[in-house]
Amino acid sequence: MQKLYESSYLISISDGNKGSIVESYPEGAKLLENEELFSIDCYPGSLSKEKPIVFTFNIDQTFYFSLSFPIEGTIYVISIESKLPFSYLFTEFLKEAINEFEKNEFHDPSLRFAYITSLLATWDNELKTDIELNFPAGMTSVSISEDHYTFGQYGFWAYFSPNEILQAYDCLIRDEAILLIANDPHTANKAMFSLLSLFSPIQFFGPMALWMPEKDPRLQNIPATNLKVVCTPAEKIDSMKYFNCILSISPKKVCDYPDYRNPFVNRNRYSRYLITAALDDMLLEDPFSDIIPLQIPESLIKSIVNESPDVKYDEKAASAFNTSLSWKIWRSKNIYRSTWLEAMKSMSPNDIINKHNKPEELKIIKESLHHIPSEFKNDKHLMALVRNYKKIIEPLLK
Repeated sequence: MQKLYESSYLISISDGNKGSIVESYPEGAKLLENEELFSIDCYPGSLSKEKPIVFTFNIDQTFYFSLSFPIEGTIYVISIESKLPFSYLFTEFLKEAINEFEKNEFHDPSLRFAYITSLLATWDNELKTDIELNFPAGMTSVSISEDHYTFGQYGFWAYFSPNEILQAYDCLIRDEAILLIANDPHTANKAMFSLLSLFSPIQFFGPMALWMPEKDPRLQNIPATNLKVVCTPAEKIDSMKYFNCILSISPKKVCDYPDYRNPFVNRNRYSRYLITAALDDMLLEDPFSDIIPLQIPESLIKSIVNESPDVKYDEKAASAFNTSLSWKIWRSKNIYRSTWLEAMKSMSPNDIINKHNKPEELKIIKESLHHIPSEFKNDKHLMALVRNYKKIIEPLLK
């Protein structure tokens, strides 16, 4: 079962702009990620001394959806920890909480935290397609869609010029590094999410830092982190040469093309179609080509591109896209599809195992046979083949 959230924390920011956990929910909860980085990245900047700020920071693939507010000269942060990138959902939740705090004059940080966690406690904390969630303004129906994973709810025309969008998109598709410079995390997040939405309909899984305050030690040597997208208020860092694209974020920039995202999304859909077609061709030769996984031959991508002469396509970008972490993860999550089922039924297990006689490959294949989706398990022919594969593999691994 995948949870909507893992835990929640009330944090007090010290004079040195570092956070300390004051309370946690559930009681005794422990952070999933590095405590030192958490204590630094939860600081929302100097603007938070003046007004509440809703923002998100992350450490690796864990997201912290946060609300900061000043009370009697101290900055407090309520942060909800999640393994899901559902920024829009949690941001709306926390925005409604601000309205409730102001309307009901909740000035005690512990009361505010108790209020937030009392609502979270009523949630059926399980990821489903359609869910009912108790928000500060009342029950809210949420349909989880592709947009929740790809940040499709964010528009980017308030932050980037058309040329900047093109430049950043090329970096994303080629798996090259991007630096965004923004004064506060709220602006940083909206700009970053709008940029990552260009990768839709594929979720961006590249290493990223949604908000990296100036005291974050990783700024001293970004290349060592392998981060691909970084957002920070620091205008000068030691690793500027690492980035292929550097953009200063300002809400004053306005792009006059509200549908500017469409060509990128359409291109991505076509990219996904091309490479999926190539993967399907490979599956028909080997049902485990997605699982090992095998590289898509460049000649195969080229032949598919040539079948669609009306569409201009960058083969170098396709090659980079094919090897990017985002694509690899998408591929691993979409192994068990109809083409795989067809391939499994059309080939002899002995012939396939002869192609994969290395122990490490046999272990991967054996493990994959334990994760066949429930909708395929009623297929008697398939399950007989699975038993046969296991029977062949087990002696070879002894």
